[in-house]
Amino acid sequence: PELIISAQDITVHPDDTETALTVTMSNVTDTVAGFVVWLMFDQPDVLQFTGDIDTVSTLLNDWQIILTNSLGGQFHDLKVVAMAHDFENPIMNFGTPPQEDGTLFRLPFDILQNPTPDLPYDVQVYFNENLEHFNFSDPNGQLIGISYDTIVDTSLFICNQWDGEVCIDWQQVSSPPYDSMAIDTLVVPIIDPEKTEINHATITILPTITPDPELIITVHDTTVYSDDSEGMLTISMSNLVDTVAGFEILLQLSNPDGINFIADSSYFAIDTFYWQCLTWDGPDCIDSVSVTSEDPYDWFIIDTSDNYHGIIDTTNTLLSDWQYVDSRLLTPSGTNLRIIGIANYFTPPFQPGIGPQENGSLIKIPFEIHDNLPQGEEISVDVIINRTLDNFGFSDQSGNLIGISYDTLFDTAYFVCTQWVGDECLNWQRVYEPPYDSMTVDSSQLVPYLDTNIVIITNGLVTIIPDCITINPGDVDGNGIYDISDLTMLTDFVYNGTPPLIAPHNGDVDGNCIINWADVNLLVDGGPFVDCSCPDPQWVCCRGLTGNANYDRYDNALVDDLTFLVDYLFKGGPTPPCIGETLINPSTNGTTPDVSDLTHMVDYLFKGGELPDNCTE
Repeated sequence: PELIISAQDITVHPDDTETALTVTMSNVTDTVAGFVVWLMFDQPDVLQFTGDIDTVSTLLNDWQIILTNSLGGQFHDLKVVAMAHDFENPIMNFGTPPQEDGTLFRLPFDILQNPTPDLPYDVQVYFNENLEHFNFSDPNGQLIGISYDTIVDTSLFICNQWDGEVCIDWQQVSSPPYDSMAIDTLVVPIIDPEKTEINHATITILPTITPDPELIITVHDTTVYSDDSEGMLTISMSNLVDTVAGFEILLQLSNPDGINFIADSSYFAIDTFYWQCLTWDGPDCIDSVSVTSEDPYDWFIIDTSDNYHGIIDTTNTLLSDWQYVDSRLLTPSGTNLRIIGIANYFTPPFQPGIGPQENGSLIKIPFEIHDNLPQGEEISVDVIINRTLDNFGFSDQSGNLIGISYDTLFDTAYFVCTQWVGDECLNWQRVYEPPYDSMTVDSSQLVPYLDTNIVIITNGLVTIIPDCITINPGDVDGNGIYDISDLTMLTDFVYNGTPPLIAPHNGDVDGNCIINWADVNLLVDGGPFVDCSCPDPQWVCCRGLTGNANYDRYDNALVDDLTFLVDYLFKGGPTPPCIGETLINPSTNGTTPDVSDLTHMVDYLFKGGELPDNCTE
C-alpha cells in the first residue's frame, strides 16, 4: 500500500481523567499535504471526544491549518481537516514527506460515567470510508491511494405525451415497461484497498484495579466534656511497604469556636521571596515561578509575620527517637497546625526512620477546649488533614514521596495576533477564551498527584459533650411533648433495657445519670424534677437493696417477689428481668439466684432476718 492510516487500540479505566486516541500514518510514496478524516464511536453513550486535537510532537506539529468539528454535534464523532500550507501564509510548508508509522495526531476523549456498561467493555472507533470524508492529497492536490472505476448507468423512460411519433414529455421510471432506454458510462474515483490501508481501533474499558494501600494516616475521633480544659488527639500511621523517614502534614479545624491547638512560644519572622517571570504580556507578567536568591530573578517580596510554635507530644510514639520534629501554628487562633518530621537530621547517631508496621501511634496533639460554650449543646469539630501536595507528604529514606502518581495534563493555549504585517503576525498575545487566531495543545506535562488508592487519609472528629443538658421531663421520644406514650416507652425501657430511647436525657428526671424505676415513679408522682441531666444516662436495673425479683416499679421486696422467685427456681417460671435483684444472699458471690437467695428472702420477710444484699450491677 501507498498509504496506511491506523487508529491505535487503547485500554482505559472508568476513572481515567485524560485519555487520547492516537492516529498514525505511513505515507510510503507521496508527500502528504492535506487530508480529511471522520472518526466515529460505535457506542456514543460510553465515549465522547472533547473536540480538541493534540499535535505536539506529531507529523502535524508545524502544519498551518488544522480544524475539528463534530458533524453530529454531540462529539460522538469528530471530523479532522488539515492543510500543511495556508495559502495566505508566506511561509511555505510542503507537508509530510514519505515516512512510516509516524504519529499523525491524538484526539482526547472522555469516558462517560452514566450509563456505565458491564466491564470489560469494547468500543469500536472507525473511519468513515466514504471518499467525501476520507481522503489524502499531495502538494499538487492529487488524491493519494485512489483508483478509478467505470460505472455503467442505465436509465429507463416512458413517454407521457406523444405528438405523432415524437414524444414531447418523457418520464424516467425504475423498471419496465418503458419506451426508451439510455446507457451512460461514468468514471468515478474510489479508495483503492490495494493502495490505501485503513485500520480501525478498539478502545477497551477495563474495571479499575484498586491497588492495596501502602500508607494509612488516621486522625482518631475523641470525645471530651465541656468543662474539661484540654483534650488529646492521636494520629496513627500504617506504612505497609516503605520505611518512612520524613513527613509533613497540615491539620485544620472546621469549627474555630470549639477547640484550638496550643501555642508553645512565638517568634518574629522575616521572609524574602524571589520570583522569575516566565511569560510577559507587555509590562505584565502572566506566568512566574519562585526561585532562590542565587538564581536570576525579576522581583522580590519581603514578608514579616508573627509565628507560633505548636505543642505536640511524641512520648511513646513512632517519632520518639526522631532527630527533628517541629510544629507551627499558621494562624494566631490556633486552627491550623503544620507538623514536620525528619528521622535523620544529618547528625549522628543515624536514625533510619520507621520500618513497615501497622497502626502505630505517630504523634499526639493536645488541644484547648474553649470556655463559655453554649449551655447544653453538643459541639462537633472536624480535624481535617489537608491533602494538597504542598501540605501533605511522606517520604522514604531516599527522599521519594510515597503514594504519588502522575497524570498527563493537556494544556490548550489560545493566542490573538495584535500586529499583522500582511499575512505575518509580529506580536502574539495569549488569551483564555475565544475569539483567537491560533491554538496549541501541549500534552507533554506530567503532573504529580496524591493517589488516594495508595494513600488512605481519614479525618478525625472531636465531640464536645455538655456536662449537663437541659431536659423536658419525660419526653423520651423527643417530640417536644410528654404524654402517656412517653411513660409507656420509659417503663418498657426500664423493664427490658430496650428499645433504646430517642431522648434518654429527658428520662433521667432525678438527675443521677441513671435511668431506672426511680425515674418512672417520679414521673408518676409529678416531680420534683431536675433542670438538667447527663446527655447519655445509663440504664442500671438494680440500685440499692436487692429483692425486687419481679422487677415492678415499687422496687422493694414483697411476697409477690418471693412467689416470682419460687416459680423461676422450681416451676420453670419466667427469667427475672433484672438478675441483680435476685442475688439476695450477702454470703454468696453468685451471678445467678439459687436456694440460698430464696431462704434469705423468707427469713427477711417472715422471721425478721437480715436485710437483702446491696445491688452489684
